[in-house]
Amino acid sequence: MSVCERKTRLRRQLKVAHKAIQASELEEISRRICQRVTQLPSWRSSKWVHSYIASLAGEIETRPLIHAAWQAGKQIAVPCVVPGIDELSHAVLREDSQLRAGPMGVMQPDEDNGLFPGTQVIDLVIVPGMAFDRQGQRLGRGGGYYDRFLADLRPMTVTVGVVPQRFLLDEVPTEDHDITLHAVLTEAEEVTTK
Repeated sequence: MSVCERKTRLRRQLKVAHKAIQASELEEISRRICQRVTQLPSWRSSKWVHSYIASLAGEIETRPLIHAAWQAGKQIAVPCVVPGIDELSHAVLREDSQLRAGPMGVMQPDEDNGLFPGTQVIDLVIVPGMAFDRQGQRLGRGGGYYDRFLADLRPMTVTVGVVPQRFLLDEVPTEDHDITLHAVLTEAEEVTTK
């Protein structure tokens, strides 16, 4: 079985498992993970944080983290999906930003406010995934958007995957283009890989 086929099979299994998580349990897991993120040295030193906004089943809810960033005076950038473009776009998320579900159900600002200065300012990226492994590898949803985005970051930008403990696996299938993250956080532990 090819790596691509193994990824597809695992995604199908994980999709069912993600949907099975009760909302109250995911809320508590998310709260604990967000608290762990705010204890990271890379969080404390960051000026620009890039974070997704939870939109899909089983994703860690990052809004508490986004609010903590605003309270700490940090700038928040979020990913945006634009129809017909195979790369993530990005926008500055402000406290008064209106959100909408964009393509693929991704929550993003209602319109591009033109304030994002570019990925070279990002200090810390909070990375979603269906599963991660202890080597810092990620299984995404199959579109390749994050793989391309992560490959374009500065080497000193810290990348942190967030996921419920049950989706921290011993190994996820990987290909040459997959990017190793610096750390993976669950509600129970922090795995540092770089």
